Amino acid sequence: MEHRWGERVRVGIPIRLTGTQPYLVTQGRLENLSISGGFIAAKSGFRTFSRIKVLLEAPLRPKQDAPVLDAYVARQQQGGIGVEWCEFAAPAVLALLRVAARSVAASGGPMSPAARGHIRHLLKQRR
Repeated sequence: MEHRWGERVRVGIPIRLTGTQPYLVTQGRLENLSISGGFIAAKSGFRTFSRIKVLLEAPLRPKQDAPVLDAYVARQQQGGIGVEWCEFAAPAVLALLRVAARSVAASGGPMSPAARGHIRHLLKQRR
């Protein structure tokens, strides 16, 4: 049984993953996220519980300015890995949730009322 701090929100953001070994770089896609973790669709050479860096591919920024999230691999499953952020409710994660909430609201998408309320509550606390 999985226990999460927050409901996952679909995002679909291209990312790069790096481990403690600098030569291991993998492309992937952050499929969903919450304040405590996310799921990354990628072919992973990372072991469970290994520390990784998730570099968000920002199309309008140079690669060296891309936001980076420190995480560890919480689980592996077919098609990707589940990660937990090293910093709970990191500023970059809250910013992504804010953008995701706006885009879902604009499109009339399927974000649950509980997820909207949870994100709204977190954003008020961080201002």
